[in-house]
Amino acid sequence: MQYYESSVYGEWCKRIYGKDLKQLGMVTMDELELFYREVDLSPESHILDMGCGPGYISAAVAEHFHSHVTGIDIDEDSISHARKT
Repeated sequence: MQYYESSVYGEWCKRIYGKDLKQLGMVTMDELELFYREVDLSPESHILDMGCGPGYISAAVAEHFHSHVTGIDIDEDSISHARKT
């Protein structure tokens, strides 16, 4: 089982970061909100997330900006999971 498949890890992310995005210590919700305020992307934007892991943060950013995202990662299991979710 990968860390992002664990419901316990998901609950931990909610408690620590404010939302379960499988952050793995990468970004708090305050930091993500700052990113949203400081970056001006349009729905026509295309976002590249290098090191996207299972893609939860990529999906959240794409949803926020109503944009398209492409995620790349060296971990094949993470990419497989991202495609499924």
